[in-house]
Amino acid sequence: STFYIDIIFKEFKPYNTNLKDKRIFLFLNDDNNTYLKNKISYLHKFGSIVEVFKNESKLINHLLNKDCNVPDILAFNDNNNLIKFDALVYYLKNDKRYSNCLFIAENINIQYNVSIKYFDEISNYTLPISKYEQFLYSNKNMDKYQDISNSSIVVLVVDDIDTNLEIFKLLTKKHFPNVEVDTSHNAYEALGMSRVKKYDIIFLDLKMPSMDGFKLLEKMKLELDPLPQIYAFSADVYKDTYIKIKSKGFDGIVEKPFSIDKLYQIFKRHIK
Repeated sequence: STFYIDIIFKEFKPYNTNLKDKRIFLFLNDDNNTYLKNKISYLHKFGSIVEVFKNESKLINHLLNKDCNVPDILAFNDNNNLIKFDALVYYLKNDKRYSNCLFIAENINIQYNVSIKYFDEISNYTLPISKYEQFLYSNKNMDKYQDISNSSIVVLVVDDIDTNLEIFKLLTKKHFPNVEVDTSHNAYEALGMSRVKKYDIIFLDLKMPSMDGFKLLEKMKLELDPLPQIYAFSADVYKDTYIKIKSKGFDGIVEKPFSIDKLYQIFKRHIK
């Protein structure tokens, strides 16, 4: 017996996205990556304004030019220069023009996860377009933190590394404009500041010269009444450290590099 099947071919229409008219800068070091080529093609189809850079100097000069159209997303696919680009991202985040730009490092070797501090998102694989959209409209959307945007919270951050203090203050003020952030470089200075000003939350680096975070916590417990919420602020994430933090009476720990979502959870817990 014979039977017939009618096959109708239709032009493929990509799903709708919210990336239309979004400006996306991509830095590539692999011209032969088929997946990247397809992604760029579909970004164009979705109506995104895509600019591709393959030369490091041209990219940096373009970004630093005051007449540059600031991108909504700046994505790097380059394992060889990510440490250098991480420093560039830090510099750009201090420029108000880039306050709403999403910085992504993708397709990177896993060992870079520890070294990279200032990118908003880090991935060990080439991200699909849906992730661009997700990050842009969730991680970077201020509405995500709208429920505490009008809450006044006074915070003290204690760390002997200037860069850690600067990044904490920069990102906190960016995502939580009403949170007041004071910084201190050492335990003795922080103790003096907490005596004369009431703080809602204090973040203490555990490893500082002269007096570490554990000893500072003990002194604050004796001198501050009422005692604010006090969190350990540390890159030491070993199990023994967690146990000690809990036994000494910290309210919790914020791991370095910290995440904005973690701070949001702490601030939200405070205002309840």
